[in-house]
Amino acid sequence: MKERPWTTNEKAFVLEAIRSGDDEEGATRLDGRHLNEHRACKINYLEEHGFVEASLGNTKALCQVQCSVVAPSADRPSEGFFRYNANLSATASPSFSDNRQSTTVIELVRLLERAFRESRALDPESLCIQSGTKVWAISVNVTILNDDGNLADVAVLVAMAGLLHFRRPYVSVEGDHVKIHAMDEHEPVSLSIHHRPLAVSIASIDGGQFLLIDPTPLEEAVADGVLTVCMNGHGEICCINSGGGTPLSKSQMLEMLHLVRRKHAVINQELEESLSKSTQPKDTVLQTSGDTEQVKSTEMETAPDTAVPVKPSSIAVEEPGTAALFQGEGSWT
Repeated sequence: MKERPWTTNEKAFVLEAIRSGDDEEGATRLDGRHLNEHRACKINYLEEHGFVEASLGNTKALCQVQCSVVAPSADRPSEGFFRYNANLSATASPSFSDNRQSTTVIELVRLLERAFRESRALDPESLCIQSGTKVWAISVNVTILNDDGNLADVAVLVAMAGLLHFRRPYVSVEGDHVKIHAMDEHEPVSLSIHHRPLAVSIASIDGGQFLLIDPTPLEEAVADGVLTVCMNGHGEICCINSGGGTPLSKSQMLEMLHLVRRKHAVINQELEESLSKSTQPKDTVLQTSGDTEQVKSTEMETAPDTAVPVKPSSIAVEEPGTAALFQGEGSWT
């Protein structure tokens, strides 16, 4: 089934609404949001470790984190593996089909690898069991359940929540004997996470004159380009992914980074609150046959950022938990 293309009238209507509206007095987007306002964020922690659902508006994704014992690579005998996979559910969008390696899957996997692996957000040496013989391999599988725009932000968010929620079995080593304890026998171990990369996507319209946080599919269709920035809580840029060929000036890029830093603080706080309010997951074993048991879950839903936006270039207050990203007028580090 092919996806219905956007008509010229639909695109013109969205552009006219953005160009004619005054975002300081009222919303100028079709869904009632301000330009720098993201949709409601919802994080649902399932009962098993590493199973998390997250959504921004109607865009929804599922993360499943699993572990296995494997042999390490010869050149890095004391490091484990973090592997990232992305899948597109056939029901997520009319443009998706089963068992088809599309450009969307490739882009999501590359984004996850750059956000977590290349930024060294996770410690692979903490996955070592016996140097040169046994290490843990952690698989992060992200499945897009519904596509309503801005897949990048949801994919990184649900992967980060899944890694924070995941627990691996405790391992004891006595000489050459390695014992993997059951979950009910010994307290499981969380992953060693250095920092938390989160993605914020911004759509540029009219050459950067209008910057839209968390764009919808129609806004992505009319945008000159979409810039996705992954940033951690220290204000450090982990990676930047640019979709589109629109040129941006230095001042426009700085304005985008100001927006990203503000929104990262908001999303990171929502993630922290959802983790603190979630109940301790009950250890379960995944059943492949027999009767299925209803899984309880803990949900955390947050309302969208409804405060009247402030022009990003005029911000002078540091968000708590973030380092200074900008030094001086017109420069950034």
